Amino acid sequence: MSQLEQVGLGHLQLWNGAHSMVSNTAKVAIKLCEVYDVDLIEMNLQEMLDQIYDLKANINENTKVLIKPNLVSPLTPDKAATTHPAVVEAVVRILKTKGAKNIWIGDSGIHGTSKIFEVCGMNDIAQRYDCQICDFDNESIDNCSKSRQFYFKKHTLDPFH
Repeated sequence: MSQLEQVGLGHLQLWNGAHSMVSNTAKVAIKLCEVYDVDLIEMNLQEMLDQIYDLKANINENTKVLIKPNLVSPLTPDKAATTHPAVVEAVVRILKTKGAKNIWIGDSGIHGTSKIFEVCGMNDIAQRYDCQICDFDNESIDNCSKSRQFYFKKHTLDPFH
């Protein structure tokens, strides 16, 4: 899952990035969502995922999943500057219902990632749903590769490092 969600102007968008890397077309689903209600967001995200990706066929209890929200600064959700924790929680709940047990929430903020995780509500979600937190600044990198104009860092995501 390269990018699970983008929130803007009251819409939830899902983009199946893996599909777009293979062909010239990408499947996109957009749905109006006017409030940050976790149950409503979960329902909308699930409907959109069903349209563009067979999550159940690709997720099991051994799958390691990374959710990469946009957590630029330590700003509370009411500032609408970062991915809302209700969206991340809805994604975690969907993944849990599909059998995922090894879920990570990770990012690298420019203003102190550990503080950002706390202020943006990610630590709370991780604790309630038994997820791991991954501060990309503190993770070791297994390797780095280049594809087209993009560089990819491969993180271990090992909870025992």
